[in-house]
Amino acid sequence: MRFRAKKLVIRHMTRDYLYGLSFYMHRELQNWDGTTVNGEMYVLSGLNRPCADYVPAGNDCSTIVLGPNAKGWFIWVVKPHSADGAPGRRQMH
Repeated sequence: MRFRAKKLVIRHMTRDYLYGLSFYMHRELQNWDGTTVNGEMYVLSGLNRPCADYVPAGNDCSTIVLGPNAKGWFIWVVKPHSADGAPGRRQMH
């Protein structure tokens, strides 16, 4: 899966990981407050929990497992529910 790095935010990350990743991304990564969804977002999280537990109601979310060497890191894809008025889906993958 490809995504825009500009839309990457973090959730539950220790300061050393945050500083290191910010250095490699060439920008300061922001902590996601868990309440605001601005278009499609990618939340890098160290929580081994479904995104549906943390994403506000009315938003779509899915979890991407980064692979066997990711040491418990996941990306949650979060976006407002579809514009056709369909209710948001809370998917657990």
